[in-house]
Amino acid sequence: GGGGGGGGGGGGARERRLLTLFREVEEVLLVLVGWLLRLTPAAVLSLVANALGQQADLGAALANVGLLLCATAVGFSLHAAAYSSSSLWSPERARSRSSATSSRPRSSPSPPPPPPPPSPSPRGASSRAGRCRRT
Repeated sequence: GGGGGGGGGGGGARERRLLTLFREVEEVLLVLVGWLLRLTPAAVLSLVANALGQQADLGAALANVGLLLCATAVGFSLHAAAYSSSSLWSPERARSRSSATSSRPRSSPSPPPPPPPPSPSPRGASSRAGRCRRT
């Protein structure tokens, strides 16, 4: 017989089959997620339509939807203003503004210096550094 011990090659075929199974499961899940992403807008629209259809006073419901849209627009505007102001006050722009107000002409920043060369290590140190000490 002999299927028991050692470092035989039987494990490689089993590993390949397991990897193939995982890849197939991944493909199936990606297709399902794609379907969900395509169907989500229609599902949300149907839920909103159902909720609006159950309202006794449709005008009040639409007014609430209008308030929600206005609040969303204000939030987007505040976010855009905060983003643009943070980019206005970035360090690069502050340096360019200070150099523009000075009397000297503007120049492009010099590139950073190259990194120093690696220091030589003692012979064999790199091979010993990665090993764990066994007790």
